[in-house]
Amino acid sequence: MDKITLSIGTGGEEMTQFLQKTVFPILEESISGDAALVNHTAFTIDSFVAEPPFFPGGSIGTLAVSGTVNDLVAAGAKPSALALSLILEEGLDMEVVRRILQDTKETAKLAQVKIVTGDTKVVQKGAADKVFVTTSGIGQKVLDFESPAPGDAVVVTGDIARHGAAMLLASKKFELESQLTSDCEPLCWLIDVLKPFEGYLKWMRDPTRGGVGTILHEFCSQFSLGVRLFQKQIPILPEVKGICELLGLEPLHLASEGRMVIVISPDKAHEFLESLKPFAPNASVIGEVVDDHKTLTQVVDGYETYVPPLTGEILPRIC
Repeated sequence: MDKITLSIGTGGEEMTQFLQKTVFPILEESISGDAALVNHTAFTIDSFVAEPPFFPGGSIGTLAVSGTVNDLVAAGAKPSALALSLILEEGLDMEVVRRILQDTKETAKLAQVKIVTGDTKVVQKGAADKVFVTTSGIGQKVLDFESPAPGDAVVVTGDIARHGAAMLLASKKFELESQLTSDCEPLCWLIDVLKPFEGYLKWMRDPTRGGVGTILHEFCSQFSLGVRLFQKQIPILPEVKGICELLGLEPLHLASEGRMVIVISPDKAHEFLESLKPFAPNASVIGEVVDDHKTLTQVVDGYETYVPPLTGEILPRIC
């Protein structure tokens, strides 16, 4: 790969190759996934691009706070503070900036975190596609994870792929009409629900770029284990399923911005689901960890098929 392509930004196989072959060898550092632990403090940073910057259910401001908060939660940390950086394009309407900042403020308040510092830069017209947002966050590590093993249950906290589908509709690239809204929200409540299950928790990630399929491929690679998914147990809204079928998209590869995938001991899975219900009524056990080396499969109508990793460009500029 000699040049940067849009497909690197989808979070799929091209991103993995970019990190492994370019970023990590040059930096020569031990870089954690979406959040790193520094002296019991979790630290994360993420940049957000969205076209359009406003979509049904939120905006790039909602997205930035939710994404950073959820990365901290996925690391087992209780979020406490955020930094906010804006890159604004010359000529951008000030009302757009006000709306984004208002959404940022309201989402931070919902997540019970404070925005404590930041930075703003302005670039020439045409150089930034309206607005880019970067947020970094810190939180106190409060949960530890055990090692995953075959038989563990794979849980998702709600219907998947909704953000990706909502952004597709908002882009107006297809003549589709729907009342679908993004699932974008901060999962600040999840830490308290998880705390009683410490000792049974094995792994956790939010399925943003590349969706549930991509993060589970990363799980398989990290632990040299496999995951078997059960299609009938994966919650997908009918509108999302219809959009995916119409456009030939795989829901497992579309982003969710208000969901968490959690691996937990099987003997605690039912009890865990019950504790989730008041906050996440559509939570479901969608699969199990298996002893197949680094393989992600899905059982469809009684047949087990391989789920390939995401390649190419799918809905760029959505998170």
